[in-house]
Amino acid sequence: KNPVASNEASIKAGGALYMKNCASCHGKTGLGDGVKSRALKDYAGDFSGAYYQDQTDGEHFYKTKFGRNEMPKYEGKMSDEDIWNMVNYMRTFKK
Repeated sequence: KNPVASNEASIKAGGALYMKNCASCHGKTGLGDGVKSRALKDYAGDFSGAYYQDQTDGEHFYKTKFGRNEMPKYEGKMSDEDIWNMVNYMRTFKK
């Protein structure tokens, strides 16, 4: 369960972190079309669709913190609160 309330402050903080750390691969609007995505073997994913949005906040937190495949881990690079803020921000991509 996400311990950080999804409010304006959290979404703003998460947005700044997302733009700095994620947008280059995942795209500014979460469509998986960032400039670095062309060099990836795997599709960076569409955060606006049901496949992403139907997953729990905890699943998104885990994948961000521990990474997988080409997705780097952010454990030790970013606080848990910052990751939760990014999860709240990425929820705003929902169609």
